[in-house]
Amino acid sequence: MTTAAPTGRTPKVLTLDQPHATLVTLGVQLVVTMDEPTAHRGLVGIAASDTEPGHRRMGDWLTYFGGSGRWTIDRDVTRQRAFLLLGRIVGAAELVDVVPVLTSGQDPDPGGSGWVRQIAPPYAGALWHWIGPSDTDNPSTGRPTWRTRSIEDQRPYLDLSKPWAWLLRDAKPRRNGARPGASTTRTWRGSSSPSRMS
Repeated sequence: MTTAAPTGRTPKVLTLDQPHATLVTLGVQLVVTMDEPTAHRGLVGIAASDTEPGHRRMGDWLTYFGGSGRWTIDRDVTRQRAFLLLGRIVGAAELVDVVPVLTSGQDPDPGGSGWVRQIAPPYAGALWHWIGPSDTDNPSTGRPTWRTRSIEDQRPYLDLSKPWAWLLRDAKPRRNGARPGASTTRTWRGSSSPSRMS
């Protein structure tokens, strides 16, 4: 898959450390926590940093330096396996929303005017994405109830100390990767403070 932008627009690239970049392109990790928000919505290239991932476990996935002499990620349950490319564009995804990550005890409705879309801290044992108001009112408050969805499956991949969640969908891997070049000059860095983008 190419990450070329329409004519006259600079492609956007989100750089993540491995194994996060590969997990995004496999469609496993669809939420990325960041230090800053962005106004951009739409296609973003997913690049892997050149930082070696180290041996670690994230949920069902184990990252290790394999006998092939390459960094590998392996899923316990299905034995799904992928080699981790470093310093390359490994795929693309659609950035659909950016929402704040609330900390435990933080008021989700400080002004009383209605909650904002957000990633809320664990409530009733799960991590939730508060999407927006529904068409029905809460009889006790007279205000709309909120549509939510559990994103508990994303917890092993998230750093919930970061204040922003970038929500992705339709991720696609790119075979063999490509090195970021002059055509991909606007980037965000997911493992440290990203550049401010608009």
